[in-house]
Amino acid sequence: MTAVGHKRASLRRQLYALGVLSICLILTGSSLFYGAISEELEERERRNITGVLAQVKISFENIAQEQERVMRSVVSSNYVNRFLSASSSQERFGYWPYVSNILSTIDFVPHVDNIMLFGRDRLLAGHVKDYALLRRLEATADLYGAPPLMGYLTIPGEDGRIQQYVYIQPVYNSTLGAGPIGRRLGLCVMYNDMSAIQKLVSEIELTHSAAVWLLDGESAPIAAGNEDSRFSTLPFLAEVPIPDLHESGQLTRTVAGEHVLMTLTEIPPMGWHLLTIVPMEEIHAEYVRILTLYGAFIACVLLLFVALLVRMIRTYMKPVDHIIRFSRAGRGEDLPAWLEKLPDNEIGDIGHIIGRMFETTIESQRELHETELARVQAELTALKIQINPHFLYNTLDCIKGLGFLTGSQEVVEIVNALSFLMRYCIQGADMVPLREEMNCVAKYLKIISLRFGDRFTFDLQFSSDVADLLIPRFILQPVVENSVYHGLEPKAGPGELRVKAERIDDRELVITVWDDGIGISDEALQKVREEMQAQAGHGNPASSDRGIGLYNVYSRIRYAYGKQSSLIIEQPDEGGTIVRLRLIAGE
Repeated sequence: MTAVGHKRASLRRQLYALGVLSICLILTGSSLFYGAISEELEERERRNITGVLAQVKISFENIAQEQERVMRSVVSSNYVNRFLSASSSQERFGYWPYVSNILSTIDFVPHVDNIMLFGRDRLLAGHVKDYALLRRLEATADLYGAPPLMGYLTIPGEDGRIQQYVYIQPVYNSTLGAGPIGRRLGLCVMYNDMSAIQKLVSEIELTHSAAVWLLDGESAPIAAGNEDSRFSTLPFLAEVPIPDLHESGQLTRTVAGEHVLMTLTEIPPMGWHLLTIVPMEEIHAEYVRILTLYGAFIACVLLLFVALLVRMIRTYMKPVDHIIRFSRAGRGEDLPAWLEKLPDNEIGDIGHIIGRMFETTIESQRELHETELARVQAELTALKIQINPHFLYNTLDCIKGLGFLTGSQEVVEIVNALSFLMRYCIQGADMVPLREEMNCVAKYLKIISLRFGDRFTFDLQFSSDVADLLIPRFILQPVVENSVYHGLEPKAGPGELRVKAERIDDRELVITVWDDGIGISDEALQKVREEMQAQAGHGNPASSDRGIGLYNVYSRIRYAYGKQSSLIIEQPDEGGTIVRLRLIAGE
């Protein structure tokens, strides 16, 4: 397996490993969430049970408060005090109408069935005198002992079931003239049937099998709700850890093989307690449907995730393989056709970037190859120019000496200018200041002036701020020569040539060569432009004398400054030709 293939397989394995890891994280998170939501839902059910019992507790407290209000109105009455402290039956009879009127108010008070007054001499007074109840109370507790009996008591019937409960308060003397203040005169006994309490307990609804017990202060059962529940039996109640519930209020225990939630709620005014027993399986059943739906949702999410993961791996790995094959093939595959196969997504964008990189690399290699060919050709040309330069210099010196002997000043000036041009062309660096290049052009135009006389006028313009800018050596002479021999010389009559150098900005220098010669036809201009482009792309020599000079200049500009620099040929409306050299510094 190749290195590229190994990396491709490794990437695929990593994607699958990432998918497996993601699934594990989803399952772990789901399990944690499942546990958290289970605890939260169970806690919510616990709070619901506590809330229901709190409402029931308020109902019991309201009953106790109403009974307390009635009891206070009776035991604090002066007539009741005087009635119980009377020393004779006749005196009691005198107070009885008032006492009877007070006791009759209970007919309009709910949860109060009857009120009786017990004197210390076993006097029994009331609208209904229940001597049997008095005997059961005397059998249950010491009514007249110390400390005095008070609070709530339950009275079992003959069958042992609790049928009545009583609320007892001692009556103390609070009236002047009825004996010592604070002396205990007797008891006020309020008794009620258990049916109202039993109904209140029976109406407590928690779950289907939940049991509700009402216990007295001794933890003995007073009333029970949901008698059909398997937890509403005395044997089961006997196994409930009541002392532990007094400490914590709520416990989850396994009692008689049943896992149950037990809650004990105190009813302070009466000294009673509400005990609820709820099976945990029914508490869980309240939210098992929610958890089942959640589990089904997680399963669907996992299936969808796996399907998307597999599709994503297949979707993205196919173009990745395509990119890898193209990278291995290099330039052997057609780039446009390859780019059309890429998908319209991020992977396709990467492929397009790689394609552009290949295209740029290929173009750079081609330009580098052309530059190398041009460099070799330039070296060969330089070698040709440098063949036996001393022979040429000596020959020019002989011509110059002959000019002095014959008195031909023109020959001397031509030879001097030509010698300067040859030395300037052969010797020195590749880049020279603009002023030296302009001096070279001036020497060349001197030769042209000696040949053609006053027929042509020349003007070289450049400012001091561009005089020291470096440009390629011998870059202007071919352009000026082109203007002279192809523009001015064929023209009938005088002609004019101007060379102007000016800075456009910090990076761009423009050199303009203008002549008012015969100009160039549209066909010839188009041909020159096409040849320059073709020659720049393939490095082939031009097919005309005009093209050779301009091609060399154009090629040297591109090699020296890059593609942004250019050589532009224009035809002004007034005639002639304009050649502009745009040299972009820093390329």
